[in-house]
Amino acid sequence: MPAPLLRPLSAAPSSVRPLLPTLPADLPAFVVVAEGDFGGHRFAAGDVVVCRGEAVHGDATVLVPCGHCRPRLGAVHGTTLRGDAGEPCSAVRWQAAGKLVACYRLGVDGWVAHLLAPVVDEVAGAPQSLVEAHRGSTRAEGSAAAQLPLFAA
Repeated sequence: MPAPLLRPLSAAPSSVRPLLPTLPADLPAFVVVAEGDFGGHRFAAGDVVVCRGEAVHGDATVLVPCGHCRPRLGAVHGTTLRGDAGEPCSAVRWQAAGKLVACYRLGVDGWVAHLLAPVVDEVAGAPQSLVEAHRGSTRAEGSAAAQLPLFAA
């Protein structure tokens, strides 16, 4: 399956914005508009992916275009950015939004944040897996626990 298609959260249609989770304005967030796989993790349409801080070597990230285009998932390898298929992406054309840290998914009890721990396969140069944190926790525990590290200073 191809990688998911993303759109900046701020560019989501006004009819959809009230349904999305409330996040700080300075936190780079993107809504998944078409489902896809990336690094062993499936992203569904309507999920919200969140970046934070600075992406460094080995981190999964959202690549934001400098100019016209949609953001996309990728990774940082040394001083090089790589796209979702492992291809090199020019730093003149793309910039990293920060380290990919969470995926919000709408569940029956509301929005649930899944912490993502990206691991990049340095030999192949492509993202290897994104691991869901807080396995075995309940939805309520996972949601509350997942939000603390996102907003802690």
